[in-house]
Amino acid sequence: SLPTSLKNYTSLEELYLHNNKIGREGCISIAQLLEKEGSRLNYLELASNDLGDEEAEILVNSLKSLSELTIMGLDRWDSGHLAIC
Repeated sequence: SLPTSLKNYTSLEELYLHNNKIGREGCISIAQLLEKEGSRLNYLELASNDLGDEEAEILVNSLKSLSELTIMGLDRWDSGHLAIC
């Protein structure tokens, strides 16, 4: 799982988590990072993590306040990709 301290890495610009089984808690950690003032993340790779609608909703809600994210890699086999789109 992702460390809860991930939210403190606001200078992080790219995060590759392909096939890491991040789950709900991992999505919460990522969401906290995205919502943090000064977050500079502009690439987020989440393909092949078995993300469902609940995880997608967590991420979508955090994306509303982030203008820097330009690329988000998802896998069409993750059921949550439709909720994010």
